[in-house]
Amino acid sequence: MVAEPRKNPSPVWGQHDHTLDDKGRVALPAEFRAEWSLGEGSELVLSRHIKLQCVVIYQRTHFDRMLSDAQSSGSNAGRELARVVGGASRRITLDRIGRIGVPAPLRQFASLAIGCCFIIGQNDHIEIWNEQTWNKAHDTSKYENDDFSAWM
Repeated sequence: MVAEPRKNPSPVWGQHDHTLDDKGRVALPAEFRAEWSLGEGSELVLSRHIKLQCVVIYQRTHFDRMLSDAQSSGSNAGRELARVVGGASRRITLDRIGRIGVPAPLRQFASLAIGCCFIIGQNDHIEIWNEQTWNKAHDTSKYENDDFSAWM
């Protein structure tokens, strides 16, 4: 029986180190699967991030709503988001042990290779990062002049 994901994704947060295998599969953290009520056969959508070099995972209903809102916005940014993210998207299903297959074009875009990758919960979506790309993009020196005290 296929578990149906929630219409409005519950927030997922946190970083998990996982392994991408030689067939391009990676297990989603059990915590994320439980929060989104995912089971074997659950359908998700994978795509590329519009600004960052990572793969993004959405629940299908959330993805469809996001693209519809972007397309109907009438803005250039909305149309570009729909074109780039929608055009790169792939529907995938969770296997019986909680893995997803990341298609080769998305692995290439995000520089994902066999071995360690970071799976990052970002509220209503999940990101898959190459470890070195994540560390470079989020080096603490990047934030030296930013004041985050209002939110911490």
